[in-house]
Amino acid sequence: MGVEEEIVSIIKEEKIELALTLPCERMKAFIELLSSEIDSLPISREEESVGIAAGAYFAGARSIVAIQSTGIGNMINALCSLTATYRLPFPMLISYRGYKKERIEAQKALGKALPRILEAINAGYEIIEKRSEGEKIKQIIKEAYSRKKISAALILPSFWSRGNERESKNKGNKKKEQKSMQERKFREISIGIKPKKPELKRHEIIKCIADFADNDYAIVCNLGMPSRELYAIKHRKGNFYMLGSMGLASSIAFGVSLFSEKKVIAIEGDGSLLMNPGSLATIAIKQPANLCIFAIDNASYSTTGMQKTASFYGADLQALAIAMGIKRAFKAASKEEIKAALGSLSRAKETTFVHVISEPGNMEEAKEIPLKAEEIKENFMQFLKNAG
Repeated sequence: MGVEEEIVSIIKEEKIELALTLPCERMKAFIELLSSEIDSLPISREEESVGIAAGAYFAGARSIVAIQSTGIGNMINALCSLTATYRLPFPMLISYRGYKKERIEAQKALGKALPRILEAINAGYEIIEKRSEGEKIKQIIKEAYSRKKISAALILPSFWSRGNERESKNKGNKKKEQKSMQERKFREISIGIKPKKPELKRHEIIKCIADFADNDYAIVCNLGMPSRELYAIKHRKGNFYMLGSMGLASSIAFGVSLFSEKKVIAIEGDGSLLMNPGSLATIAIKQPANLCIFAIDNASYSTTGMQKTASFYGADLQALAIAMGIKRAFKAASKEEIKAALGSLSRAKETTFVHVISEPGNMEEAKEIPLKAEEIKENFMQFLKNAG
């Protein structure tokens, strides 16, 4: 058994159901094998994996992340404000570059600092160099799930090296890869989008959603004022209130939707979605029918003082969603249009995206949420366990 087969076998033994990957040339053979053995998702940006893995865990599933070490730089805030704050398991297999015999200069600065970065965020890690150390990966996964923490295997390139055998296999796969690329999907996009004028403030839109959502619906709500408003309007265990990790509301909801029988609504903001637009492209790969994203667009960062977002200057979130591959995308502004979109969710056969044009402004009665992160998590996970 080769080292790639050994590690995939360990991952399957640990009951991992989802692999989230971004490529590294040194891990190429491993990621190809992993993707053929368990459900795998190629993500657009490393930060997404933090949200998707969190959502999957809330719904009772185990995931693992395979990325290059430079990608850690794109994840630090999310790892601290979501994974660590809510005490979530997060095992990572990291192709460790910039540490030994690295030829690419740009890999070196982060590579040398990576152990200290992981220590600073209280993440467990092991540096793995020899093929005989594969069992350490099992311990990394076990530690992540038993202690509910970030745990990383920093795997040096030499671990994956297979010399001439690997080189020969890669050459033999060229025809297969070329054939695979011929199956690439191309589509004609005709976007006849008409602008709408805002009629409602965000909290009025959230009330429409909250009033509609019964025990069949879970809600993942964007951080700051949106979560405070949802709590003030209709607090329930089925609401996941984000306290940080801006830009990941849709990713968290997506992770839940992949493993839950519930229908899942993400309450997004324009500022949040524009921070991580690639998440829509990742969601479009799977298009789960039980996922709906309500992107409430008031053209401002309302929690931090009404600073303008790019949508103020003309960025259109419905057009973005369609371009990213979300086929079922609408624009709404009135209560009637919002209720019509909500009413259509039971008939949806793919992911729904609703771009809701909103007036700026916050709900004055909305105060800080009086719940600890772990209480929010436990309530939400309990709600998801009650299928129906």
